[in-house]
Amino acid sequence: MVMSWSRYTELSRAEWARLRADTSLTLTPEDLLRRQGLNERVAMDEVVEVYLPLSRLLNLHVAPSKSSTRPGPRSLATSPPRCRT
Repeated sequence: MVMSWSRYTELSRAEWARLRADTSLTLTPEDLLRRQGLNERVAMDEVVEVYLPLSRLLNLHVAPSKSSTRPGPRSLATSPPRCRT
């Protein structure tokens, strides 16, 4: 049996959506409607399942560069950084 190595991980949509963890959704249906393009409709389910995990991933990559002390590497499987309120 030959195992091929890849630097990419394949995830189903459900697996990807779970990576959202407890990232809060602050977008209302009205906000979403105002931000949609004429030819590009985005459902709230898609925002929750696709864009929230993506937003969390980007935040995990950008947040360390904004702090003066750089923590070790983090992954989507760990808890998300807390937002200041």
